[in-house]
Amino acid sequence: MKTQNLLISFVLLLMLNCQNNDENCKMFHEGEFVTFRTKENKFDYTTKTIRTKNKQIYCDPINGDTAIYDITWLSSCNCELTFVESNKTVKAPIIPIGSKLIVQMEVLEDSVAIEEWINVSNKSKKLHTLKLRKIK
Repeated sequence: MKTQNLLISFVLLLMLNCQNNDENCKMFHEGEFVTFRTKENKFDYTTKTIRTKNKQIYCDPINGDTAIYDITWLSSCNCELTFVESNKTVKAPIIPIGSKLIVQMEVLEDSVAIEEWINVSNKSKKLHTLKLRKIK
């Protein structure tokens, strides 16, 4: 009986934690974000990611880079980004127009950790991992 109560308590705690993480992820669905730069060990306030209900726009004014994605939310903490436009005409973008990225978010204390995956030749490949902080 004691083991059963402990198991029930653990399952309830796990369910509450998942629910809180889902609610916390929703805070990162829309807004303006800056990216953490590992080399400099700080957030870079010159490049920004802007998310609206159905678009994500990445702006890097220093390199003159702008990339636009359509967003489809799969769950509170996961979405699919479809690459629709880039102003990089001189050199090809890293991924082709129309590519779909799967984004997984994990909320941290003051930011969100993001893993982006792309499907290449029917195999999922991690594109990169980054950390975003909401500024607006």
